[in-house]
Order: sequence, then C-alpha cells, then structure tokens
Amino acid sequence: KKHREKKHGGKLPRAIKKNFDGSRSLHYSLGVTVTVLDKRIFENRCTWKEVKTFNGHLSYMIGFVPFKDNECTSVGDLVKKGIKLAETTGIYIIEEIVRNVCRVTKIQTIDLKISGLPFKALEIFAKGQFDEATRLQKRYRRNAKKVDEEVRKVLVERMKQRELMEEEQKQVFKDLETFFGKEEEGWEKLKSPFEGVKMEIKKKENGSKMKSVLGKAEGFADCAAEEAAAWYFESCSRENMRIHKDQGNPGKFEIRTREKRVNEKLVADIRNFPFPLSNREFVIRLLWSRKSESTIAVAVVSVDKNIDYGGGIGELVRGQTKALFTARNTEDAGGVPQCRIELLQFVDAGGLIPVGLVNQKIPQALGGIGLISDRFKRDDDIDNGELNKLTNIIMNEEQEYDDEEKRALREGKDFYEKCKKCKSFEEIPLEDPKVTLKNVHMEGDSLTMAVIQTVLDSTIEECAAFEYIKDSRKKKSAMKKRKFKKLIVQRITDHSQFYFNIRDIGSILSDREWKQFCCWQREGSNKVWTIYNDTDRLDQEFPLKPGNVLASANATVLFEALPQKGDIPQCLATFAMRVDISGNIPKTLMRILIKGQAKSVISLRKYFDKSREIDTFNRCQTMEKLKRTEVGPETALAAITFEDLAEEPKDRERVDSAFSLTDTWIKVEGKGKGWGKTTVKVKVGLLEVAAFFWDYESRAFLETTGDIERVVEREVDTWEKEVRKKQQLESEHGAKHRNRKLRNKMKLFKINEETIVIMLEPMKEKIEPNLPFIEMVSRTMKKNKILEAKEDVAIRFKKKGEKETKVEFVTRLDLGGTVSKGTTKMALHKILDKAATVQRYFNYLIELKDMRKDVGEALGADMVWNGGHLGGKNSGKDKKKHVEEVCKRSLALTKVVKKYPWFVTMLKRARIGKLAMNKAVNVKLECVEEEDARVIGNNLSPCLRSRKVISAGVDQWRLQNRAVGELF
Repeated sequence: KKHREKKHGGKLPRAIKKNFDGSRSLHYSLGVTVTVLDKRIFENRCTWKEVKTFNGHLSYMIGFVPFKDNECTSVGDLVKKGIKLAETTGIYIIEEIVRNVCRVTKIQTIDLKISGLPFKALEIFAKGQFDEATRLQKRYRRNAKKVDEEVRKVLVERMKQRELMEEEQKQVFKDLETFFGKEEEGWEKLKSPFEGVKMEIKKKENGSKMKSVLGKAEGFADCAAEEAAAWYFESCSRENMRIHKDQGNPGKFEIRTREKRVNEKLVADIRNFPFPLSNREFVIRLLWSRKSESTIAVAVVSVDKNIDYGGGIGELVRGQTKALFTARNTEDAGGVPQCRIELLQFVDAGGLIPVGLVNQKIPQALGGIGLISDRFKRDDDIDNGELNKLTNIIMNEEQEYDDEEKRALREGKDFYEKCKKCKSFEEIPLEDPKVTLKNVHMEGDSLTMAVIQTVLDSTIEECAAFEYIKDSRKKKSAMKKRKFKKLIVQRITDHSQFYFNIRDIGSILSDREWKQFCCWQREGSNKVWTIYNDTDRLDQEFPLKPGNVLASANATVLFEALPQKGDIPQCLATFAMRVDISGNIPKTLMRILIKGQAKSVISLRKYFDKSREIDTFNRCQTMEKLKRTEVGPETALAAITFEDLAEEPKDRERVDSAFSLTDTWIKVEGKGKGWGKTTVKVKVGLLEVAAFFWDYESRAFLETTGDIERVVEREVDTWEKEVRKKQQLESEHGAKHRNRKLRNKMKLFKINEETIVIMLEPMKEKIEPNLPFIEMVSRTMKKNKILEAKEDVAIRFKKKGEKETKVEFVTRLDLGGTVSKGTTKMALHKILDKAATVQRYFNYLIELKDMRKDVGEALGADMVWNGGHLGGKNSGKDKKKHVEEVCKRSLALTKVVKKYPWFVTMLKRARIGKLAMNKAVNVKLECVEEEDARVIGNNLSPCLRSRKVISAGVDQWRLQNRAVGELF
C-alpha cells in the first residue's frame, strides 16, 4: 500500500471485496498512472486453488481475469468520467521447494487500451509490474546460507535413497564415462588457486589459440559424499549465484520444464569473456546418480535449447560442455566425515580463443572442487580430533621401544642436559616476553645452538601431542608464511615418525632439506620427552634435489608438569636444539633463523593460552585476602605519602593522545626525569581493581605494558613484596637506548573500607661480597647492557559505587643516563597507560547479556584510540588490526562476531572512515553479508559529517541501515 501511494500519489482508486459472490474469490479494482496525462483502471476477479506437484510438494495457483460486468460498480462511474478501463490476465504459481522455501512464478498479459505509446514506455511500464516480485523477496528474505543448507539437506536425504533412473539417463552417464575414459594421457599440471586442490589441463589443439580443452581437478572435502554432490548439483543456490556474480558473469538461472525429474535440472549459464570476444552461453542439463553405497556422481551435458533472455544481454556465442563430478566417501579424519571429490570437464568455447585466456578460465570452471573444499572445511574439528587421540595415547597407553629408539632417546636426553649446563648462551629478546630464547653462534659458522623456554597452560600430554603432530591442518596452512616448500610426515608407530621438509632460508642461499626421525616418551607422571635426530632412512624415497643443501638438526623437547593455577594445568616446555644449515652463514641470518624456531614456540604458547582465566584466579585469591584484612596503624602515613607524590607541579601538560576516558597529565622535569598522573573510573568493585594492580606478574600487564619482564623476587609479608621489571626505552627518532631495570618494594594499605593505596618505592641493588672473578665480570657485562632506573609509584583506589571505582595513578620517574625529553615523555606515557589498561581489561570481561551503554561507548573509544595497542600508528592496516584485536578480546563482541561474522568487517570500514557516498542498506540483520557490511560501515562517516552532534550522526546511521537498528 505504501509503495502504491508513493508511486501513484494515493489519488487513484484501490478497492478489494473479499468472498465475492459467496466464494473464495476476490473482486478488486485499482488505478495506475501510465503517463503524466494517461491513467488506467484495472478491474479483476481473482481466485486460488491448491495443487500437488510431480514430486508431491505442496503448490498454490492464484489466477486473475478481467471483471466484465463493471456497469454496477464504482469503476463504471469512473469510466463514464473518461478514465479508460485496461485489462490484465495472469497467474501466480507458488511451489514449495522445501519447508519455508518456495519458488514464485508470475505470468501476466496487459492491454492498456492505448495506441501510439513508444515501445520503450511500454517496456518501462511492464518492468514496473514485476517490482512486486522484488518486494516479495525482500519481505520474506532470510539468511542465504541457512536457506541453501535447508534445500541441500532435503536433497542429501533424497540422494541417500537410490533413485531409479530411466534408461536415457543411464546412457548419459555411460557416454561421459566412455568419453573421459579415453583421455588418460597428455595431461599437464595447471596452477590451482585453491590450497589442497590438484588441477590438470589437456589441450586439444596446439598454437596460440584453441577451441576446446579438457580439465581435471581433484581434492577432498570435510563432509559426506552426498553433501558435496548436493552442493555441486544446486548450481543456482544463493551461494553459487553470489560467486557467479562476483566473477563478473552476466547471468545464470534454472529453467523450468513441464517434465521435471527429481534428479535432474536444466540451467542457462552466461560466462563473461573480455572484449573483443563475445560472452559465451551454456545451456546444460545436470543429473545425479548414486553409483554405489559410497559414491555419488553428477553428470553435466549441453542441450540444444533456445533461451529467451528478454533482451539487454548482448550478443552471445553458444558453447558446449561435458562434465562428470564424482564424490566418494573415505575414512573419517578426527571424527569428521571425509570424501574424495573429482571433476572432469570438457569445454568447447564455440570459437578460437587465446591460450592465455584458456589458462585463466579453466581453473575458474574447475573451481567447484575448491569451493566445495572451502565450504565444508572443518580444520579445527579435525585437528582437535587428532590431538585428542594422540593425547589419550600418551596419557593412557604403554609403549614398547626398540633398541634404536632407546638409543636415540638416551642421546637426546644427554644433549638436553649439556645444553642446560652451558653458561655461554646469549639471551635474545622476542616479541613475546613469556618466551625466552638463549642462543650460541660464532660468526661464519653454520651451526647454532639454542634453548627456548616457556610455560604452557595445559597438560604435559596435550602439549607434547600438539608439538609432535607436524602435519595438522593449522600448521600446514602456515607453511607458506614460515617458508616451508614441502612438508611430509610418515607415521612409523604411535610414538615415532619420519619428518621431511624443505625450507627457503633466504633469496641468496639455496633451499635446505631436513630428514629427521622423531620419537616421544613419557617418563613417570610429570615428564614427556620428544627427540629429533637426523636419519638416512629417507634418502632413497626423497633423494636430495639438485641445487638444495642437506641440513642437520638435533632437538630435545621436555614437557614438565608444574603446580596447577586453580583448575588450569601448567607445563614448563624447554626446547634444546642444535641446527647446522651448512655453509658460511652470517650471524645475523642465523639469529633470524633461530628466531623463526622461537616463533613456533610462541604459537604453541598462544594456542594453549589461558591468561585471562589464570589472572582471574589470582585476582580472586587476592580479593579473599583483602576481605579479611583490617585497617592498620600505618595507613595514615601511606595516605600522606600519596598526597605528597600526587601534588601537581606547575607547568604540567595534559596528554591529549591518552585514552579518551582517562584524565592524564605529565611534566618532564629534566633529561630522564619526570612526573605523571592519570585518573580513570573503572566499572568494577574496589577490591577487584586493587587485586588487579597487586598481581605484579599479571599476564595482562605483561602483554599491554610492553615490559620485557615482571618478576616478584620475594614475598616479604602478606601485603609487601620485592619486585623487579625490565623496560625497553623507545626514542622519538628511532635511536637505541639500553634497557632499564627497576627494583621496587611494593606495599598495599587498606586506608578504610572505601579506600586502598598501593605504593612502590625504589630499592638499591644488592652487592654480594666475595663473588668469583668470572661471575663478577659476567655481571658487569650484563650491567653495561641494562641501566638501573628509579621509579616511585602511588595508586589510590576509591569506591564510588558497588560496581564503580576511581583509580588515581601517580609516578615519579628517573631513567638514569642521558636521555632526551622526548624519550622521557614516551616512557611516562607508557607507564600511565596502565590505568587505561585496567579499564579496557574489565570492559573486555563483560558478557553480551550484561552490556550497558557506557561500556559500549568505552569499547568504541578503545577502537578509535590511536595510542595503546595501536602505538600511535595511523595507517588503515593498523586500524583494522586494532579493531580485530578488540573484537577478539571482548567477550561480548566475540559472541556477536560468532553469530554475525560480517560484524568485524562493518566495524573496520567504519573505523577507517573513508569518505564515501551515503547509501542506505535496507537488509534484515540475519541476511547481511560481507558486501552489505562494507557499505554499512562506509555509511557511518558521511552520517557523522552530516550532523553537528555525534550522537545524532550515529542515530541517523542506525535508522538508515536496518541491520544496525535491529542489532542495537
């Protein structure tokens, strides 16, 4: 109704009479505007009936015809006044495909009773009559993937039952099997755009142009054969249509025929070809058949049928194609169904086309194999299944080792002990402060030794299993990034395997090959060993490739159980390794290579990371102690000390780049010396905030402060401890500064039930008498690399409500040595960011069901803040990465992203804030896709620019983008 009023101004009649003449018919009359001066009235009678389709599905037919006896109706009066009466006849056919999914077909003829109207005007009017189909689709539109899954699910059930085929259909499969069976030789490898999919091509002609070609693709899918075949057979599904459109192809649709079979369909497919070539038209017939209990096949053949596209499609050249798709169930992997999929395809483009274009189009034609593989990919489920299987074996099954394995394990343990005793290692800083790397390498030598150590948040069995499995899908997907060219694992027993890999170690050096024997062994209940040794048992199967160099490596990994943190098991992982890559290798390159090894340990730590749970456990322990703590006599002195330190100096300056929800001030008092204060309100209780800061070794602090280390050296008393941290100074101009070490005595004072103060005062370095000369020299050399610094810190927590605490953080810093004011200022900013860290940290912990407006605003402020994690960087790439991090850390946003994956894309586009045209997106929340999300995100910036007040711009954004309004 609203649409008609908008189109025709609401001045023309529209009347409906239900149950006309006591039947289920409708009598309706309506007026339309044909031109500015010409108006027409339609008067029709409409009725419906229920019918059954050939496959037993429910269908409805709705028909309408002109109403002849209009003399006694109001329309007759309008006709007498000069408004012409037009006629229309038509029918709607509404067919059920599956439950909640139907197909609507409309056939209509219109006689406007007008002469001399240009054909273009008639065409525009006719198109307008079919706007109703678009409106109907928008009104009932649902999530495309869900709809496809519902349709596919019904087809899969049908495929599981052997469908009786007609002789003519059987002959189609026989002809295709014979045709492709003759093409066994002459295949060439074709570069596949899909990981894990092998493609080949067979060209029928030689030269720079050709007419026909054969292609072959093979791969695997994480689903049953029926699901893969159903995806391929439903070539006009919403997902396939989107892919077809993204490839730039003009059109594709299913052709309805009178004699439709359950296992067959007809499809018209128009493929885009570059100028000056004409686009190609393929009219194909698809049939599916169950070949055996484990195999489903889909046949594709061209048919000679003329298709009326309704004009506007341009000149087309008819192409011919034949294809045979086969899906065969194989053994499950990690409890997930697996099937092998293969596609053989012949294409005759209907004319000569350049070879380069053939090589470009054939991978696209064979892409169905890669798309199926990607669509059903369940890498995490498969990896977890294999990990759980091996973990259970290590934990519960006794292993028998032969003499060679026992010798390898004994030598590996001896090597480990020698590495641990070595004192000449150089400590190398890593991007992850929770992983330590010690390395020994002489300039020009090809051999290096290293010890890498970290704590893992899992059992020794699970950690050992994860490290031992080298060919998991997650690790294989990272091969290219880690410069692996080949990786092959051959299982020998449950506890041993061969491991072969080829790596690119730099453009100026030859590729290196490693051939190794791997074995694990459980020792008692607290240790698991894994050893890696060179082996020559792979030489025959994998001879050294010409130009490559054979490298050597020995490694021993020990996983030792540590005391649990609450319910979370802890494990100390130590990697001792010796690597010889052969040749005259610069020390810088060897350091890069050994850091690459450390990155795999960092990935291992992150995989099992449960920092949030461990910090929460420690915080709860501290809160229980605080509840039992009484107000002491020394609290008055602590309060006075805080006031003295917090006294604001003259000429202090506000830090505009600080987190927007903090009030931050600093004063640089000289080179290396400065004062700073920041104030922030945190939406949690007093005890929880104080406990957060008291946990000096908190993993959250280590991640966000950028400190190299944070250590509690000694627990003096319940509320007193000696702490140490190491900081890396940053310079405005990129100059390198020595790291600073700060040792403090940390105390907590409960002033009253509503106020707590934490103080940190500097400690002097202890001098140990009668040190051996070598030890004294070693410590002196270390001191030259690290400079002592001093810092006084006072933090006051004031209760403002049950779930609100005011935090005042004050620092007085002396970095020592000669440092610029700019470097001092940056160091102060970094320290004061701790207060912003606590607010963001607790915002991340809020669940979706507990989200409030103020928390949402704080998360938004976090995303647009150029400091903190973003480090002042302002590039689009860094902004996007920061948005992804916030969505990953926030429990509330994680749930939103899990339900609506496009949500991150929308936020990233909104964050970048590029100038774009404001284009409203009237798509329901459940139907939004990546393309819609990009437009919605782009719309935020113009909405904000069009309003003086930010909140008004956000309101406009929410109103004009339906999904945003439904989500918020």
